[in-house]
Amino acid sequence: MERVDAPPLIDGHCDTLQKLPRAGTDAVQAFLTGLAGAHLDLPRALAGGMRAGLFSIYPPAGAYEAADEAARWQCARAHALRLMGLLQRIETAAAGRLRRITDTTALEACLSGEALGAILHLEGLEPIGRDLAALETHYGAGLRSVGLAWTRDNAFASAAKAGTELPEPGLSDLGLEAVRECNRLGIVVDVSHLSPASFRDVAGLSSAPLVATHSNAYALSPHYRNLRDWQLDAIRDSGGLVGILFCVAFLRPDPDTPGDPGLGAVIRHLEYVAARIGIEHVAFGSDFDGAVIPADIADAAGYPRLMTALRQRGLDAAILAQIAHGNWLRVLRKTWRPAATPG
Repeated sequence: MERVDAPPLIDGHCDTLQKLPRAGTDAVQAFLTGLAGAHLDLPRALAGGMRAGLFSIYPPAGAYEAADEAARWQCARAHALRLMGLLQRIETAAAGRLRRITDTTALEACLSGEALGAILHLEGLEPIGRDLAALETHYGAGLRSVGLAWTRDNAFASAAKAGTELPEPGLSDLGLEAVRECNRLGIVVDVSHLSPASFRDVAGLSSAPLVATHSNAYALSPHYRNLRDWQLDAIRDSGGLVGILFCVAFLRPDPDTPGDPGLGAVIRHLEYVAARIGIEHVAFGSDFDGAVIPADIADAAGYPRLMTALRQRGLDAAILAQIAHGNWLRVLRKTWRPAATPG
């Protein structure tokens, strides 16, 4: 595949790690050489201009179906460790073409080079159970971004779901402590899957910029997972960002009406959020391999089509670079710990 003449990209949300085990024993090589049926693999990511992405791990069905909490936590923990091990094997086999990223120095090196950086993200804190000390253990293994809850309420927070409006339960005491611990360690707290009440609690407590890794504007698409204007304003006021999401259900004016709204809907959401809170608070969070996306983007190699369309809307090279990676760099510099000094 040809290289693209475009700014290097950081994608705020990819679910590809969840898809890889279904590739069987050749999962590692499938990712490195081409993963059939996926949105993202190493060749397509690099061809599309991606130089880093947040790779998510979310709980399997068994983490919600087990009879008791201890069994659910254990299922989620085993699943997360298995996928973290898979990412380690990919990094080893990639021989420098894929690197786990744990600080902005390494991230900047990927942006200026030919490798793909992988940032580890937990979508739901079920893998740590109720033991916040395990958060630091996961940090040592490379964890740099978390969402407190995924699609269901857990011991930390209430999740976004149909009909959730204020007031309803937000963060538990454990969830409040988890936010403080993430701030201490330098871990991004992702608000994308949180209920409005949980979002409110994070916004009122966190000392780091608020980040919605993959969300859109509720004003354009009233899906319960999208962000209301007051949430967008809170993200702006914190110095945070919104990763514009490619999922067609979160792009459509009527989320319940089938159809592909196309690449133009991605641009409409990006422009709405930028107009509301400033271009410095907008980035990309595709949800590759976790959602149905517009056919005219298709997969990670389709990013140049989106960038070309944005250029045609009048965005100059500096603004495109800001959206593609500059805003992510700013937020991560404010959130993550500095790289350790050798010796």
